[in-house]
Amino acid sequence: MCSPLAEGLRRNRKAILRDLDPSKSWNYLYQEGIFDLDDIDEVKAERTRKKKAEALLEKVEHSGPVGIAVFAETLRKSQRHLFDLLQSFINDTGSYGSQLQAGQPTIAQVTRQVSDLHIYREPVPCVQKALSPVEHVHEGSDRAFEKISSGDLNGSLETNQERGENDTPAEESLVISPFDFTKLPPHIRPYSEDVYPMTATPRGLALIINNESFVRDSEQTEKEFEKEKLEVRQGSEKDTISLQMLFEALDFKVRVNRNVTEKQLLKVLDDVSKDDHSDYHCFVLCLMSHGKEGQFYCADGKTVCLKEISNFFSNRNCETLKGKPKLFFIQACRGYVKDRGVVEDSPSEQGPQQASGENDEGPGWKFSFERDIIPNQADMLMAYSTVSGYASFRNPHYGSRFVRCLVEVFQEKASHEDVLSMLTKVNDKLSKMGEIDSKQVGQPTSTLRKKVYFWPGL
Repeated sequence: MCSPLAEGLRRNRKAILRDLDPSKSWNYLYQEGIFDLDDIDEVKAERTRKKKAEALLEKVEHSGPVGIAVFAETLRKSQRHLFDLLQSFINDTGSYGSQLQAGQPTIAQVTRQVSDLHIYREPVPCVQKALSPVEHVHEGSDRAFEKISSGDLNGSLETNQERGENDTPAEESLVISPFDFTKLPPHIRPYSEDVYPMTATPRGLALIINNESFVRDSEQTEKEFEKEKLEVRQGSEKDTISLQMLFEALDFKVRVNRNVTEKQLLKVLDDVSKDDHSDYHCFVLCLMSHGKEGQFYCADGKTVCLKEISNFFSNRNCETLKGKPKLFFIQACRGYVKDRGVVEDSPSEQGPQQASGENDEGPGWKFSFERDIIPNQADMLMAYSTVSGYASFRNPHYGSRFVRCLVEVFQEKASHEDVLSMLTKVNDKLSKMGEIDSKQVGQPTSTLRKKVYFWPGL
């Protein structure tokens, strides 16, 4: 006789396979020692989502009681309606703990097995850093297993419903594999002339600025503010959390500023540009807000010129970052136009369409960093979420397309590819999202003189 939880998976298998998104489960299963990297690769190798779901579920079912318990926990965090199926079954069948068969592993024995898996893996520093925000979850796994054993699936681990501004979400983390030199030509190494140095610990500062909500400046009339249509950017906090986890996993020191006014933004940028970056090898700035005509909107409705922002970190103005890569990732609209898309391999084209603003991030800009490329502006990468004049799309529940693609590609490819190559793959992934009238592609613009590798694990 199997446990009610395992039986619940079996009885609800068809419904779970129909909706299960494997990508929302495999990282957590890895972190808890249920999966190893080979398991994840085998699941990813399947061609369709359903095949991936079948492969993942089969591995979970063979992982034993603790593996099933951890999988249920991933559903609670990421796909609640599937979790509720199991919860309902547990409620109908009674206590799982009272029905354990003789000879099944005890909670303590299973926990010890999970701990051994973590010991044998010996994660490299970048992976350990990625796991560190959820290290207490190893204790939580015991609690999750105990509560699932007693039929209580609702209160296993701390949730993120009331997370404070500076808190790190305990239920989320990100794993990046250590660098794989076998996938590189022999002339590409950390100290090659063709690549920027990137071995400092931490690599550098990653500054994330997210303006989600906006208030009318005292100098603006209500009519002027209404004209700007500075709506709340729902879903942008998801982007902030994802970017924070990504750059922490890449061994950056991460700082987050939310809803900054014009004065606050200029003060932050000035302070950071005057900081001593001598021990760092890189600088990252992520900007997320509404935008227009070369401008970045602040939380008070005022704007700051994007060129002014980048100039804070030019080779002349930021001495300790001179000659080092400065990476700017900008999530915002650059216009009102929606990209309707064209049929691939078809000679016919569809013209652009004026965006209604329904899914946009705000009014656009027509700024191109390429207009002023001089040596003082060398060593910079401006990665825009969309091309000049076009809209950028954001889901109120899951965040922006651009940031989601960026995080997924960097997580998968940073172990063996440089930044510009990864951004090309981001564009490919991004271009496949959305239907007609809602297509999008990013635009990286570079004055980099060498390749940028993050060298995770070194």
